[in-house]
Amino acid sequence: MVCLHTAEGQKLFFQTVYVEMGSEARSDLLRPLGTKLNELGCVLTDDHQHTSTDGLFAAGDVVRSLDQISVAMGQAAIAATAIHNRLRSSETTV
Repeated sequence: MVCLHTAEGQKLFFQTVYVEMGSEARSDLLRPLGTKLNELGCVLTDDHQHTSTDGLFAAGDVVRSLDQISVAMGQAAIAATAIHNRLRSSETTV
């Protein structure tokens, strides 16, 4: 149980608290690569977190989403699987 004390002296009790600090996509490093971004500067990805730049994957706050740790972890797992599969398929063609 979390107890929040307000400036007015009121006590509020919660089972769960989520912090929202907002986020700003820091995608400036990707602009010279020509990676596609949306109007907010978030990196555009496909269903496997692959960007428009070959071999570049993105996850977390730089990608438009809920900006939550659990979402970023899921995106990272998807990207890692896609990277693994890509590397594995390149081994068989070499």
